[in-house]
Amino acid sequence: MKKIIEIENLKLSYDAGGALIIDGVSFEINEGETVSIMGPNGAGKSTLLLAIAGVLKNYSGDIKISGLPLKEFDDSTLYKKVNLVFQNPENQLFCDTVEEEILFALKNLGVSRAGAEEKLNFYSVSLGLEKFMKLEPQHLSFGQKKRLALASVMVIEPEVLMLDEPSSNLDYVSKLKLIETLAGYKKSKIIVTQDIHFALAVSERLIYMENGSLTYDGRFDQDNLKLKCGSLYKEINDFKDLAAARRL
Repeated sequence: MKKIIEIENLKLSYDAGGALIIDGVSFEINEGETVSIMGPNGAGKSTLLLAIAGVLKNYSGDIKISGLPLKEFDDSTLYKKVNLVFQNPENQLFCDTVEEEILFALKNLGVSRAGAEEKLNFYSVSLGLEKFMKLEPQHLSFGQKKRLALASVMVIEPEVLMLDEPSSNLDYVSKLKLIETLAGYKKSKIIVTQDIHFALAVSERLIYMENGSLTYDGRFDQDNLKLKCGSLYKEINDFKDLAAARRL
């Protein structure tokens, strides 16, 4: 398979000479692959996404997108290649209506009106936003805002879609819509989540981080998880035990 993301010995701190937030992380992601990144708070997961998205630039090591160094991309080409949906949708929404928010990037890309309308209809229905097109985004619930932020990025259809805690604050039906929408998005996806059940539903590969370092990279293989990520292994099995007890 062709590699879409290549990261080698990535190190990053917020201040020169300060503590490393990312410390020697290396991994690769293939075209069309979906990877969940998990780990405790402060592990460096969101910081890693910001570095790949080109937001944080003061790193050492290598980040390559489709074989080219990240630093060779300008903003106008990078956001079509790699794009990030932030954990807090307030950081991403600025248009007057839901419809304008979803169409904004497509207009900047010069997509035809017919093509833009097609994408608008598809992603608004997929994410359950079709009833809110004329509303101001600030009038939406937090979960609806999260889905709107996702739609505004997915319409661009970047080669690598990155999501930071996409399932948080979503009700059950909205989470199912999100899982279904992501399953239909066949390009590469990197998903930071604390929700193990969501991770299992959308991906087959797990990257686990602690203290800025990568401690596990592989399938959701319980033997290896027990050895390297004991707390996550316990969470999966506690859930299974609870579910079994409720069926008795």
